[in-house]
Order: sequence, then structure tokens, then C-alpha cells
Amino acid sequence: MKKIFSLVVLFFLISNFIIAQSDAQIVQDYKTKYKSIQNSIESATSTEECSMIAEEISMLQSKYADHKELLDGSLYPDDFNSSIQKLRNALSVKKSDVTQITVLYEEVSKLTILVNQLNDENKQLLSEIKVLRLQGEQDKITIDSLNTLVKRYWANIQKRDELIFEMVDSVLIDYNNLPTAMDTETRLQFSNKTDKKNLFPNIRKSIDEKRNYLQMINLQPTDYGKLVEDQKNFEEMWSSSGPKFADIYLDKKDRTKEIEEIDQLVSQWRADIYASVWEKVDKIFEKYKIRLGKFDNGNDFEKLTLDFIEREIEKTKKGDIDELEKVYTAFADSVWYGELEADWLSVLLQNDMLSNVQRDNIETKLAEWGENFEASETDYTLYIIIGMGVIIIALLIFIIIGKKKKVETQ
Repeated sequence: MKKIFSLVVLFFLISNFIIAQSDAQIVQDYKTKYKSIQNSIESATSTEECSMIAEEISMLQSKYADHKELLDGSLYPDDFNSSIQKLRNALSVKKSDVTQITVLYEEVSKLTILVNQLNDENKQLLSEIKVLRLQGEQDKITIDSLNTLVKRYWANIQKRDELIFEMVDSVLIDYNNLPTAMDTETRLQFSNKTDKKNLFPNIRKSIDEKRNYLQMINLQPTDYGKLVEDQKNFEEMWSSSGPKFADIYLDKKDRTKEIEEIDQLVSQWRADIYASVWEKVDKIFEKYKIRLGKFDNGNDFEKLTLDFIEREIEKTKKGDIDELEKVYTAFADSVWYGELEADWLSVLLQNDMLSNVQRDNIETKLAEWGENFEASETDYTLYIIIGMGVIIIALLIFIIIGKKKKVETQ
């Protein structure tokens, strides 16, 4: 009897062990499949994949619904239903991200096609411009053709900038809307689908072509104001967006180098514009045979101008006043208060290339220089008056003496 009882107990123990083993296997299989679906959600790159994952979640729920009680006790702090809902929530977020990235990719792709078309056209225009320049002919037809090509070249640069700015805005808006805790896979998808290959080269190309444009045509003062504004807008865009793009598109080891190189290009572009303006100013002085020396900034310009005036003031103390006054007249009337004030002084002041204080310093010294010639003019006038007085007195004496002789003769 005891032997039968022992066999029954052993049977129940073995049965419970088998059942426990079976339950443990069910829980383990569920967790394994659950983890597999989580990984699929993280790596999904299209809405089609998201739809397939949704079906997998439904199949998982259906397959293990009969084991709900078992799983409720094994998934703490979650339960069966909440774990399924977590998968669906994660898939919903992923589907939204994927849709957003796909739409952005289509938009950026269209913009990229337009940018590349403008790049190709500008390449052709630049080639035609070089051919015309090499011909060396200055007839009206050639000059008009050259000006037309340069205008088209600049218009294309502006159009391309608009497209790049639009691309930048689209990418950053969508990037900022993505979750900050975005997984590495999603970041990689975003990077690969938003023109990673072309963005930085197009930014470099835009800067290079704008620097080339400065050398192509005899720009007027109003043109430079627009160029400076254009450069400032571009620099602001790059300063605010460049680091973000580097974070999106570049490996960590390449980010600092790329940002520094484009920063340098932007600075060189700004320096080119300012140098071109100063070159125009220098040519005005050269036109009137006034040699100040080399300058490419407001400080040097102020110093060289003040030094020149001081030397001319010193010359008035011992030189030919008539010749020196011609230099003053050329400087004051033809250059400073003439062409420079009419065309370039506002460009210098408005773009902080020359300060109001520096202008006032130069004009104060210029007034001091002019006083030397006012004094000499006063001296000449005095000499003339004295001379005329002497002549009048001599005439009077001559008349009086003449009258006396007549009286004595009578």
C-alpha cells in the first residue's frame, strides 16, 4: 500500500514539474518573440515594414491569449495586455517617424534635382564666361554677352541658395520634431534619406561661386550693399544650422574639421567683399594721383589718411603753396567730398568698415589742412589791397604834383 502511495506522489511531482517546465517555456518563447518584434520596430525603414510588424503583433496576441493568466504573473510590472499595447505604441511612433522621413526624402530629392540642374548650368556659364574673357575683345557685342552671362550666373546662384535654404529649413524642422531619444538606427535613416552626400559640397560650391562672382564684373556701390547683406544672411544660416547638420550627417571625428573649414570659407568670402570695396576706394585716390599706401580695413585707412594729410600740412610751411593747394583740392573736393562721399562712404559706414568716429577724425584733419590755404588766400588778398593802395597813392601824388607844376608855369 505504501509503495502504491509513493508511486502516486512521484507521479504528481513529475507531472507538476513537467507542467512548470511547460509554463516556463511558454513565458520564455513569448519573451523571445516579443524581443524580436521590438528589434524589428527599431530597424523598420518603411511603412510597408511597419504594416508587416503590425500583423506580427496581432499574431503574437492571438497565439498567447490562452496563456494570459500565466503571462500576467510572469511579466511584472507589465501584464499580457499592457505588453502588447507597448508594442503597438512603439510601432505607432516608429511609423510616424518613418512617414515623416519618407516625405522629407521626397521633398529633399526634388530640391536636390533642382540644385544639381543649377550647378550644371552654372558650370556651363562659367566656361562660356572664361572663353569670352580670353578673347580679349572689348566690342559692344562681346561686353553685352559677357554681362548677360554674368547676370544669369548670379541669378542661378541666388536661386540655388533659396533651394539650399529651403532644404535646410525642411531638414531642421523635421529633425527637431523627431524624438530626442531617437535610436541610432532612426538617426542613420534620417541622415541617409536627407541628401547626406550633397549638402556640404553644395554649401562649399555656393560660397566658391559667390567669391568668383566678385572678380567677374565691375560692381557698383549699390551692388556691394546687397552682396554684404547676402553674405551676412548666409553666415547666419550656417552659424545656426551648420553644427546641427554636422551632428546629423557626419561622423564625430569629421565634424570639427568640416565645420572649421566651412567657417574659414565664410570668413574668406566676407574678407573678399571688404577687400574689393577697399580696392575701389584706393582706385579713386589713385585716379587723382594720391598715394596713401596699402589698406584693407578701417583702422589702416584712417591711419594712412591722417598720416598723408599731416605730411601735406608740413609741406605748406616750406613748399610751393600753389602746387600744394592743387593736391588739397583734389583730395578734398574731388575725392573725399566728391566721389567717395557720393558713392562709397555710405557703403563703408553702413557695413561697419569705417566708423563715424574715424570719418570725423579724417574730416577734422582735412579741415585743418584746408585752413593753411585759407590763410595764404588772406595773405594774397592783403598784398593785393596794399599794392592797389600804393598805386592809388602814387597816382594821387602824381596828379597833385602835376597840378602844382601847371600853377607854377602860369
